[in-house]
Amino acid sequence: MPITDYEQRRYDRHDLPAAYAGVRVRRPGRQRFTLRGHAYDISLGGAQIELDHTLTPGDKVDVELSLPGRRVATVLATARIIRLCGCDEPGPARMGLRFIEMADRAALADYLNQAA
Repeated sequence: MPITDYEQRRYDRHDLPAAYAGVRVRRPGRQRFTLRGHAYDISLGGAQIELDHTLTPGDKVDVELSLPGRRVATVLATARIIRLCGCDEPGPARMGLRFIEMADRAALADYLNQAA
């Protein structure tokens, strides 16, 4: 189902310093987080990430995001890839993802409030 502009911006996005906001991705059925990259922005609803490996919109994945700050916060979530960004460019692929389940949503909300 297509995402409306309202759904895309339901939550405020917060830019992250890419070199410091690491992300690890685990595909369904895998034991380990095998894909690594960076997060560019995050909200309570999702994030924009960059990986060397392109995933397909609709893919469901587990993500672990390391958010920089006074202390590093780690967010664990199950997410769905909703779009690819700048696919025509060579190099790593940027993807938008939507969080489906999150172990500690309150911790992410606190992090985002401090970052605002």
